[in-house]
Amino acid sequence: MQTRAVTGIQFENNTLEGYRKVNISPRIMWEGIGRNNFDKIKSLNYDVTKFIIIWEKSRFTKADWEGPNGELYEVKKYSRKDIDKWKLFSEPFFKMASKGRLKCMRVEEYNKFVDEFYEYNKSNGTFDKIIKNICNSVSGIYIENHECIPMEDLEFKIEILRNCWEGYNRITLFFRLKPSKQ
Repeated sequence: MQTRAVTGIQFENNTLEGYRKVNISPRIMWEGIGRNNFDKIKSLNYDVTKFIIIWEKSRFTKADWEGPNGELYEVKKYSRKDIDKWKLFSEPFFKMASKGRLKCMRVEEYNKFVDEFYEYNKSNGTFDKIIKNICNSVSGIYIENHECIPMEDLEFKIEILRNCWEGYNRITLFFRLKPSKQ
């Protein structure tokens, strides 16, 4: 496991008084037939216009802590200065992430699909809708020194990380402090 991941988990476990640790991750459900997203993509003949979100079956919440009144917060082990630049928030999309999945799809066909999927969903507003759903699910992000940054002080974007793992690209959600709040 990456050092960043280990220290991040340790930081998340150090909750404030009155707060409790939760582990809520986004889970996007996709159209298509199959046991996994790769089977679904293939079942739709790699057509990005058919590989769409099943909104009513998907969960867009990402939270590490629950506050005393039930409000949810994400926790990131960053300083305020760190979040002046784009930082990883989540990877809620399908992704190649295990050796066992490598046989599901060749890197070339997967990356071609990722590129087409990205362009299609960026242009049709789907990514904006996903960001809005994720941002509306939490009250803010706690960073180092237990400072809470309200969601309205942050901005988000979705980008492709190229050659992220074993040559496979990955669609990723990033966040940063709005320039007016820096």
